[in-house]
Amino acid sequence: MPVKLKFDGTPLNEPPATAPPATATEALVAQAASIPMQATGVAKVGQPITAQAEVGTEDKQGNITMVVSEQIKTGMTLPPGYVGPVGNVTYGCATLVNLGNYENIRPFVQIEVPYAPGSQDAVYDWAFEWVDDRLSGIVNSIKNNVSGA
Repeated sequence: MPVKLKFDGTPLNEPPATAPPATATEALVAQAASIPMQATGVAKVGQPITAQAEVGTEDKQGNITMVVSEQIKTGMTLPPGYVGPVGNVTYGCATLVNLGNYENIRPFVQIEVPYAPGSQDAVYDWAFEWVDDRLSGIVNSIKNNVSGA
C-alpha cells in the first residue's frame, strides 16, 4: 500500500512535531512527570516548603567545632498542581570575628531550600536574606559578649 508523503518526506498521517522548549526550565517542566519525586526535604503541593539549616563555628584548621542543625519553615509552597522534581538551592556564608588578644572565631550559616523549576531565583533571594539576617545576629551577639566582658 503506498504511503502519501509530505514535501519533507514524512508520512502525511504522522502528527506534527512539537516545537522544542525555549529554555532549560521549560524543558525540565515538560518532562517533569517522568522524573521521580525527590523523597527528602520536599513539600507537597499547598504545604509549606521546609529548609534544612546549619549554624556553627570553624577553627583555624577548618574543623567544625559546633553545629546546630534545624528545620526552617520557609512560608513558600510548590505551585498548585505541580507534580515533578524538586531541586535544592544551597547558600552559605561565613565571617571572621576578632575576639581580641590574638583570638578569632569564624561563625558560619548555611541553608538548603527545595524549589520547583522556575522558582529558583525567588528561593535564592529568600535564602540569601535568611542567611544574612542569621549571620548578622550571630556576629552582633559575639561582639556584644566580647565588649561586655
